[in-house]
Amino acid sequence: MSARRRWQSLVVVALVVGCAPDYDGVSVRKRYGEADAQASRTGISLRHGDVMVFELRPQAEGDPITEVAMDVWIESSDYDIAVVRPSILTNAWAVNGVHVGTTEMLVEVDGELRESIPVEVEPEVTP
Repeated sequence: MSARRRWQSLVVVALVVGCAPDYDGVSVRKRYGEADAQASRTGISLRHGDVMVFELRPQAEGDPITEVAMDVWIESSDYDIAVVRPSILTNAWAVNGVHVGTTEMLVEVDGELRESIPVEVEPEVTP
């Protein structure tokens, strides 16, 4: 392989690697749930026994459109407090308040732990 051909190959590889999206956080918003349930990047709160569906999209350099290229997985750090599972909706997850308390959701993006979002399960309201 000539020096010129080798140089061209290196340029192509550098461009492909340089164009890969860089993780820049997540956007979180509530999709369905009780009126007092809340979801944002800074925290999730819901009542004991309630279920909320929220959307979580990774962002690359502030652009939520590039989340398609990123693999996301979310786990609860304490399933005795809150259980989180993938929803049938695109980019959506369901969280269930199992017991009153606080825990966190651990967000993995492309196999790396990237976020820890606090979750608070509050007592249910009695009539």
